[in-house]
Amino acid sequence: MTDESVSDEASDDSSFVDLYEEAPCGYLSTTAEGVVIRANETFLRLTGRTRERVVGRPLADLLDSGGRLFYETRLLPILRLNGEAREVSLAILRADGSASPVLVNAVVVRGDDSDIRFLRFAVFDASARQDYERQLLAARRAAEESEARVRVLQDAAASFSGLDSEAQVDAAIVSIFGAAFDASDVVILSVDRRGSLQLKSGPTPLDRYLGDTPERPIANAALLGEIVTVSSPADAETRFPGSAAAMRTARYGALTAVPMIHDGSVLGVISCLFRREREFDEAAVELQSALARQAAQVLVRLRLQQQLEALALSDQLTGLGNRVMIEGAIQQALHGAAEIRRPVALIFIDLDGFKVINDELGHGVGDDVLKEVTRRMSEAVRHEDRVGRLGGDEFLIVCEDTDGDDARAIAERVCNAIRQPLDDAQTYPITASVGIAVKAADRESSVTVATMIELADQAMYASKQAGKDRITVVEA
Repeated sequence: MTDESVSDEASDDSSFVDLYEEAPCGYLSTTAEGVVIRANETFLRLTGRTRERVVGRPLADLLDSGGRLFYETRLLPILRLNGEAREVSLAILRADGSASPVLVNAVVVRGDDSDIRFLRFAVFDASARQDYERQLLAARRAAEESEARVRVLQDAAASFSGLDSEAQVDAAIVSIFGAAFDASDVVILSVDRRGSLQLKSGPTPLDRYLGDTPERPIANAALLGEIVTVSSPADAETRFPGSAAAMRTARYGALTAVPMIHDGSVLGVISCLFRREREFDEAAVELQSALARQAAQVLVRLRLQQQLEALALSDQLTGLGNRVMIEGAIQQALHGAAEIRRPVALIFIDLDGFKVINDELGHGVGDDVLKEVTRRMSEAVRHEDRVGRLGGDEFLIVCEDTDGDDARAIAERVCNAIRQPLDDAQTYPITASVGIAVKAADRESSVTVATMIELADQAMYASKQAGKDRITVVEA
């Protein structure tokens, strides 16, 4: 062999050594018993150790406790049985005591006699992969939590749809909040016209335990229009002095109070009460707020619907029931009278002298007179009587469980109230011509709403023809 060939071979050996030492992964070899006999520079840099502190030591000593147990009980038996192992996740102990995640491939090198000569390990730094997996797991959890929140909101929307009373809305709120947040109790409070909280549903709220203490978490939510969370009695003691004792008395460990807000106005507060102490993250707070907004929208819709229904059944000027409402009241009264065999009376009132007031003093004064007459009639009748306006200056009064004599007494009180002087038209006397239709308790014949109104109307005209300001009673 020439000198040049020897030089080339030496150069090749040097290249192989460099390739081994600076490989992109750690390499090490151990005896069959697991003692390290060789390690490359990459492995040494990975562990932060010198060669002297690696070679000659059991590989198990370079692993954390969990990795050591897995290495001795699983990895070595698999190697001896199969001759190799791929992508085994372990943690190498660095010189500073920290653990570095690694992935390990291992093979068994056997001699001619098939005995194990040594074990070879390729060690890959898995720190970046572990960080990526953690980020991926966190992203997956965030996506799952977001999906769960969306599902809660969708289920809530489905639960709220089709409800036609506030009692049903309250029941839905209790069910939705109780299930979504695993609350022990759910309390619903409404804000009345004076701005005070009134209990609608659920157990007595903590505010009742606090007496006159002004620092109340539930009331605070209504006052500020913001969700209030209390994670423990100690937290309550710090932020709401005096409330911690109330929580302990009621055996609650945590609570939330979220206001139901619409167009800047607080309609009420939903409070979730928990038996154990509990932390509330931003996602839970936002979900409660979103559900409270849904509930507020449903309540506003129902109340608007109720207002529209009331307007549809109400006379705009006087606030009395209109013809539709009063006919419904007559029908209800007739049906009830037939079931329990009690009399029912319908009083028909037409004002005498009102046309002159309207023509000479104007419709504005006429409207004021109708409002005053409405007030007087409402005060003269019994609490259970229903007063309605047919239109113009004609009114009806439905009197259940009322015979002719009782109906006349009611009508006389009404007539007396109407004939009192009017502030806006003192020189214009006003009286009432009254007709009363009475269905006796022992009458078997079926009387319709139209028949009752027609008979009372005819009786009213009889009073007009007889000189006005008088009462005529007929039987239906």
